[in-house]
Amino acid sequence: MMSRRIMILLLLVAGTAACTKWSEPQDLSSSLGAAERPERLRVVLRDRQGVLDSPAMVGDSVMGLTRNVAFASGYEVGPCPAEGGECVVKIPSRDVVWVEIRQHDGKKTASAIFLYSSIAALATCLAIC
Repeated sequence: MMSRRIMILLLLVAGTAACTKWSEPQDLSSSLGAAERPERLRVVLRDRQGVLDSPAMVGDSVMGLTRNVAFASGYEVGPCPAEGGECVVKIPSRDVVWVEIRQHDGKKTASAIFLYSSIAALATCLAIC
């Protein structure tokens, strides 16, 4: 029973190892043109917002993949597949109001590991005592 609890706690710690946060990039063009591009980009337009996977700058536009068909409407590069599929979109920079990049947050990760390690230590101590 105890080994099951410890295994669950270890899985929780492993799941939080990639704690992330949204943050505004200093310069979108250089962030999306860098060797290490962000995996996700939150894009806010005047009338809607959505998230692009694998974003890149192409000319003066932001290009990426999205599963949000309503967000993609009007910006599709090709036909969008039915539900669950990814649309390729190309959004001109002039239509973008705000962007945020998904980044790793070391403080959140360290806090989560400390919290779950403390819980595991307490649980182990209670089981032994």
